Amino acid sequence: MSSRSRILLGQHHAPQWDDFVADFQAIVNRSYYANNGPLVRELDARFGREHGGMESVAMANATVATMGAARAAQMGEFVAVPATASRALLQGLALGLRQVVLLDVDETGENISVEALAAEDRPLGAVCVVCCPHASPPAALLAAARARGGLLVMDASRGLACDTILQPAADITIFDFSDERIIGAGQGAIVTTRHAETADRLRDVRSFHASCAASRVRPRINGKMAEAPAALILRGLAELNWRVGHNQALRLRYATELPAGLQLCNLSPKSSAAEVWVELGPKVDRSAEELSVRLAELGIESGLLPDPQHQLARLGSHSATPANARFGQVERLRKRRLQLPIGGRMGPAEV
Repeated sequence: MSSRSRILLGQHHAPQWDDFVADFQAIVNRSYYANNGPLVRELDARFGREHGGMESVAMANATVATMGAARAAQMGEFVAVPATASRALLQGLALGLRQVVLLDVDETGENISVEALAAEDRPLGAVCVVCCPHASPPAALLAAARARGGLLVMDASRGLACDTILQPAADITIFDFSDERIIGAGQGAIVTTRHAETADRLRDVRSFHASCAASRVRPRINGKMAEAPAALILRGLAELNWRVGHNQALRLRYATELPAGLQLCNLSPKSSAAEVWVELGPKVDRSAEELSVRLAELGIESGLLPDPQHQLARLGSHSATPANARFGQVERLRKRRLQLPIGGRMGPAEV
């Protein structure tokens, strides 16, 4: 089956064509393509104010943003992360020279379980939580993370436009704008923070120009967002309500069309439905992986929760996870949970 006829995972929302042409023609007319251009400055000025009243710093991508945040915020050596965390988050922490401690998740499959966090006896420089489209980080986990004394870092990439984002609770919040998100720009990320000094240090990290003030953070990198992704993100923010409504309609269609034995995970009527996950009931005699293979044969992409052992292999020497670590909840959910497509290329017929 050709890629043109495949049904793909990821949001793949795009702005209206006339708006797209106008934005990119303006970039060409200005001949200003990167290096803290006017669209990036507008995005930096707006995004933090509109998403929790924080400072915001636009970066090249989520991996670079996480690496920069780790260095700018001086997180400390050990960082606790849910075993289902995104690859960008894990790679960014590793590049930031942090030792990642993968921990088992709670019953939602999204965040570190409170019990797993309590059992970790090393000093934690930061604890990462996830803002997902279906449930906010539990209050008990936020309290337990704070009690450990380290920074609280929120990966809000999957939760943009959801009613569940609790950014003021976090010291650092990371938003990813890859094509799988409801606002996709091909690349790009934004870090928001409640701490002005952290934001200043992060701006130092993302620029290696000699014209900048002497940096307090090393190394400095070319981590700035270009003008083209900034244009797409600004358009995406302007169209966000429409995209949310489109996704909500698709999710409701899924709810009526799913066969017996499958049910939507954690349906929230106010959610942007940025992702659709289904749970396989006990009477379904195939695993999620087997169903994923069958869907692929039909030209439909689907997704599984990350394999913790693969996550550990990617981290290599930057993993501080004990060799005997157990991820029982993740393993259980991997067998019974499946991600289905939603987004700009989807309509009722595709559902």
